[in-house]
Amino acid sequence: MAVKDDVAGLFEQEWARFWQGWEALSPEAQEQEAARRARLRSPGGLPNTVSLPGWDEVIHLTPRTPVTDADRREYYSAQRARRPADLSVDTATEIERRRARARQMASSSSPAYSAAFGQMLTALDNVQDFTTTVATLGRVALWPAIRTLEAITPRFAAIEASSCWSGTSSSPVTPSAIFWRIAVSRSDAALSA
Repeated sequence: MAVKDDVAGLFEQEWARFWQGWEALSPEAQEQEAARRARLRSPGGLPNTVSLPGWDEVIHLTPRTPVTDADRREYYSAQRARRPADLSVDTATEIERRRARARQMASSSSPAYSAAFGQMLTALDNVQDFTTTVATLGRVALWPAIRTLEAITPRFAAIEASSCWSGTSSSPVTPSAIFWRIAVSRSDAALSA
């Protein structure tokens, strides 16, 4: 998944992906998909096939050759002119591999609504993965932040800790409660100065 430069770009991209899947579920899109499938139906009335990826398509031991737009343009212009492409063997092989994979996906027997639901669920999953990662990193980073603040401001930590354990405070004693009390007392001190 290619991500834009910022978090807002990620959410915009996933929002667009979700609605693209939603629009693919419309009756008009379903009719267009049925017509497309009828054109792609294999000769002789044989059923379309389901392609399962091989282990080397799932687990990549070596990086694939990157293909630029210029490489793609050269490859297809050479195809139209019926001449060999002026590309490296690896680049031409990668373009052919991608074309074969696209043909396999186009002849897949899974219906369009299945792909649309998959696209929508992928968008939701990407957003959930992002928020879970941020929450987990925030939780892991909170403990060192509290310890660092206690080391930097021992006077506030001692005041807050003593008020927490002396029973004068009604809220439970947790590191985050101490952290927020320190922050509030520092902001109150800054406002009164």
